[in-house]
Amino acid sequence: MSTVLEPDVLESIPPLSHVNGRIYTPDDLLQMPEEGRFELVDGQLVERNMGSESSQVTGRVFLRIGTFVEVNAAGVVFPSDCGYQIYPRRPKLVRFPDTSFVRTGRLPSNVAPKGHMRIVPDFVLEVVSPNDLACEVEAKIEEYLSVAVPLIWVVYPGSRSVYVYGAGKSVARLGVGDTLTADDVLPGFSCPVADIFPAHVETSQDQPQASS
Repeated sequence: MSTVLEPDVLESIPPLSHVNGRIYTPDDLLQMPEEGRFELVDGQLVERNMGSESSQVTGRVFLRIGTFVEVNAAGVVFPSDCGYQIYPRRPKLVRFPDTSFVRTGRLPSNVAPKGHMRIVPDFVLEVVSPNDLACEVEAKIEEYLSVAVPLIWVVYPGSRSVYVYGAGKSVARLGVGDTLTADDVLPGFSCPVADIFPAHVETSQDQPQASS
């Protein structure tokens, strides 16, 4: 999700990388190559951490929610390159959830805008990568809650657990023996937590050592 990069590190975007101290805008973000690689945090470019394991878990959640939404004509599901410019008190903040969902009827003709989304999503997913800092993950959650996102899943592949947040609700921690539901935004959807993680393959390091 987030590691701050200094402007001179961004060699892939020469027109911007040589301007020290520049404050970027949401429009600047739309003009950059590799859309979705960077978030914008109060005018500063922030590179998103994208590990293989977290990408795999994101894909498994996206597939399950996407299939349910399509079958039930429930709305629109967006992958990780959809940016949200939804923070009225912080106009230079754009976040890219790993997956997001907007219910039918909230987008004109169920068609997304050309630029960043300006509608608060009904659901966001964040899958934590090994290089994510706890303070950065917490900041994102607080930002989503500040605009009343109804349902937030934060997935930790390392512990194979999911934290469920929602505006005005207490936090719930789910493990592989539990089931994810989304009745507030996707009535009828359910998925075992275990199904969003790749199968755990036991190795010799997992097995207890015989005592001599």
